[in-house]
Amino acid sequence: IETKTLISYTALHTVKEIPTALSIVFIDDSKINLFFIQQLFKGRKLTEYFLDPQEALEFIKSNPVDVVITDLKMPKISGWEILSAIKTDSNLNDTKVFAATAEPLLLEGNKGEFHFDGIINKPIKENELVAILLNQ
Repeated sequence: IETKTLISYTALHTVKEIPTALSIVFIDDSKINLFFIQQLFKGRKLTEYFLDPQEALEFIKSNPVDVVITDLKMPKISGWEILSAIKTDSNLNDTKVFAATAEPLLLEGNKGEFHFDGIINKPIKENELVAILLNQ
């Protein structure tokens, strides 16, 4: 009797696979979370990091941005407010907005007018983040 071993190949994605022309903004009020992302994206151009969501919105409204990845729970402006500000601005129609959260239940309670283009679970894993960005 011949036995065959099935091998499952799962693609492991790295930041290097993200198209260099893709501009990305990360918004998180946690210095530790932003530091981790900065280390992953070290040396990559067209990537901005913001602790302050208001500063992030000002940047997004005055610079071309393809993707925004925002924390949901922040003190001054929530991720939901970031989403609404982007989706109601006709100049930002093509900007994709992803929620990064360790609490996915926070997404279920909100039946607002706008929906995130995707969810990224925290802690963020490079493979999952890149897979989402490649498929956006």
